[in-house]
Amino acid sequence: QNLVNLESFYISENNFSGEIPSEMGACTKLTNLWLHDNSFQGTVPSSFGKLVNLEKLYLNGNDVTGSLPKEMGELSNLETLHIHNTQINELPSTFTNLKSLSSIWLDNCPITTIPTVLYTITSLTYLSMQQLSQLNDILSPDIGNLVNLQTLLLNGNSFLNGNIPVEIGKLTKLQAFYLYETSVEGNIPTEVGELTSMVDLQLQQNFLDGPMPSEMGMMKNLENLLLYNNELTGTLPLEVGEWTNLERIMLDNNKFIGPLPGGSIGQWLKCKYISMYNNAIDFAIPGKFGKLPELNVLDLGENELTGIIPEKLTQASKLEVLLLDSNKLNGPLPVSLTNLTNLVSLHVHNNKRDDSLGLDSTIPEDIAKLSMLESLRIEKNSISGTIPVGIGQLDNLVTFHAQDNLISGTIPSEMGEMDSIVTIRVENNLLVGDIPESVCIKDLPSLFVDCSLTCTCSYGCPDECIANTVEVNTTP
Repeated sequence: QNLVNLESFYISENNFSGEIPSEMGACTKLTNLWLHDNSFQGTVPSSFGKLVNLEKLYLNGNDVTGSLPKEMGELSNLETLHIHNTQINELPSTFTNLKSLSSIWLDNCPITTIPTVLYTITSLTYLSMQQLSQLNDILSPDIGNLVNLQTLLLNGNSFLNGNIPVEIGKLTKLQAFYLYETSVEGNIPTEVGELTSMVDLQLQQNFLDGPMPSEMGMMKNLENLLLYNNELTGTLPLEVGEWTNLERIMLDNNKFIGPLPGGSIGQWLKCKYISMYNNAIDFAIPGKFGKLPELNVLDLGENELTGIIPEKLTQASKLEVLLLDSNKLNGPLPVSLTNLTNLVSLHVHNNKRDDSLGLDSTIPEDIAKLSMLESLRIEKNSISGTIPVGIGQLDNLVTFHAQDNLISGTIPSEMGEMDSIVTIRVENNLLVGDIPESVCIKDLPSLFVDCSLTCTCSYGCPDECIANTVEVNTTP
C-alpha cells in the first residue's frame, strides 16, 4: 500500500499463494497488473475497483473463485482482462460500464451460462470463451450487439446448443469465428455472407445441416474454412470461386453431393489443403485441381467419384498427399504421376466397387522417382503387370499395399533394399515364384503373400497358410 506511484506490477509464474491482498487497491496509478500463473485463492478484492488507471489485468492461472467484484465496473480505462483457467464463474452487471474493454479471456472457467453483460460491452474486439465444461446455454441473438468484434472463440463447449443466430451477420468486422466441438445445430444462416472481413471460419464437429449458403461467396477474405463432421448437404455453390485467398478447406464427413464446381475451384490459387473425405460427391475429378500451384494435400477419399484420374492433376507439383481411395474411379493411373516428386502418401485403393472395375493400369516403371513416398496403397483395383524393380529405391516407403489386383510375375528381390518398409501386402494377385530371401530376412512386422509362393530362406518364412494367404510375423 506504500507503492502509490507504482504503474506496472509483474509477479507472474511464481508460487505466490493465499488471497490477493486488498491493499493493492491503494496503488491507484497502476496501469498493468500481472498476477497470472500463481496459486492465489479466494475472491478478487473489491478494492480493485479503485485501480481506475488500470489498462491490463492478468489473473489467469490462479484458483480465485466466485464473481468478480461489482466495483470493477469503475475501471473505465480497462482494455484487457485475462481470467481464464480460474474458478471465476460470474461477471457483475456493472461491467456494462467498461467502455474501453476490448479483450476478455474466459476460457476454462466454471461458467454455466454466457454472462448477459457481455452482450452489452460493445467495445469488445476479442472474446474468448473456450472449453467451458459446465456451460449449458445458447448463443443469444444479442451477440449481434458486439459490432466491433474481430475474434469470437466459442469452441469446445459441448453443451452450447441451439442455432447460429442470424444476428451473427451484424458482426461485419469479424475475422475469426471458432464455433466447433459444440452441440450447435440447424442451418448455416445466409447472413454469414455479410461477414466480409472473415478470414478464419471454423464450424466443424457440430450438428449443422442443410446446404452451404451461396452467400458465403461474399467472404472474399476467407483463408481457412473448416466444416467437417457435420451433416451438411447439397453441392458446393459456384460462388466458392470468390475465395481467391483460400488456403485450407476441410469438408470431411458431411453429406455433400456432386458435381464439384471445377471452374470455381480453379480460382483457389493460394490453397494448400483440400479435404472432402467421406461425402457423396459424384461425377468426375475436375482437372482444375492441377492448376493450384500451392496445393499440398488433396483428400477426396470415400466419395462416389467416377471416371479417370485426370492427367492435369499431376500439374500440382507441390502435392504431398493425394488420397482418392474408396471411390469408383477407373482407367489408368496418369502417365505423368511420377512427376509428383514431393508425394509422401498416394492412396488410390478400393476403387473396384459396385459396377466399377477400378484402376486398370500398371505400377509405373519409374516409380523410383517418388523418392519421398512413405505410403503407397493401390489395393482392390484391377492393376496388372509386374512390380517394378525400381520400387526397391523407395527408401522412405513404410507401407506398400497392393493386394486384390491382377499383378503377375515375381516379388522383386530389390524390395528387400527398402530401408523403412514395415508392411508389404501383395496377396490375392497372380504372383509366382519364391519370396526373395532379401525380403524374408528383414523380418517385417507384417508381410502378406499368396500361399502359392514358396520361401527358400531359413529365417522369416511363413509357418502356415491363413485362408488363401500366408502371413509372416504379423503384429496387431
